[in-house]
Amino acid sequence: MNPLELLQQNELFGELDFTFINNIAKNAHYHHATKGELLFIEGEPGDSFYLIADGRVRLFKSAGNDRETTIKTALPGEIIGEVILFESGVYPVSAQAVTDSKLLFIHRSEFMVYLEDPAFRNAFLAMLMRKQRYLAERIKVLSSLDVEERFLLYLSRLPAENDAIKITENKSVIAGEIGTIPETFSRMIKKMKQRSVLEWKGDLVKIDRNYMDSVLEEILIS
Repeated sequence: MNPLELLQQNELFGELDFTFINNIAKNAHYHHATKGELLFIEGEPGDSFYLIADGRVRLFKSAGNDRETTIKTALPGEIIGEVILFESGVYPVSAQAVTDSKLLFIHRSEFMVYLEDPAFRNAFLAMLMRKQRYLAERIKVLSSLDVEERFLLYLSRLPAENDAIKITENKSVIAGEIGTIPETFSRMIKKMKQRSVLEWKGDLVKIDRNYMDSVLEEILIS
């Protein structure tokens, strides 16, 4: 997919005048990131932001004592690093490729020219506000719920079939998604199995629905 096609499919750029999209596409370039590659680091000056064409990118913050908190895993079609356009010019989080990934990167200096257009600026600001609300809610969840509650919330968002939930990520990735470390996640799974509220065989998880529903109801009420 060429840069123009990728931009046209994005929720922000796709609604803009073709002239704007075409000009942005001409000045954008692809970057092929290998698994584990750091795209940018929390606190460093930012000169570019990215649109993910393929792969997955983990956004995380340092939590002290060499620990990290995963804010989210960005998927194809999502924009990352765009906060540098409006705030202090430094990245507020770090970004690391979870898989080999293909990203369209756009330089800050080139993009600022387009923000002079009111229609473009309003659309871009609306997208930023939606993203900020998501991140604020995500941080609230990570700070107020325990590991098991965060895991049940994670499971509740996955499709279920015949009382089983298919897991497509490995346990280390899931641990990062819910803001914990693999060792803590493994101990939690073991305890849930001992309490007979969870079975995990291969890529299928069976959960005691009554138990999960009661926990989730309590989370939503609080």
